[in-house]
Amino acid sequence: MPDINGLLSADEKNKIIAWLTSFSRPIPICPICGDGNWSVGDHILTGQIYRPGFIIGPGTSYPSIMVISPKCGYTMHINAVLAGILPASGG
Repeated sequence: MPDINGLLSADEKNKIIAWLTSFSRPIPICPICGDGNWSVGDHILTGQIYRPGFIIGPGTSYPSIMVISPKCGYTMHINAVLAGILPASGG
């Protein structure tokens, strides 16, 4: 769980890398620069469901972890619940 400032710990970042490398397929190469090195962003982001009439408002959000190509900046988003960083209940 991120700290009070929303920062992921080094252990959480390592857990994300371990989760990514636990699959039988290799970590993908970047579709922009072709590099295979990735870094984990410092924060968990949330994207909210679009609701007409609300620019930012109440509703369900989808927490994700940024996995970034340090070479070109291309960013993948990994679901933080499925990666085991946040509980499914959101708490």
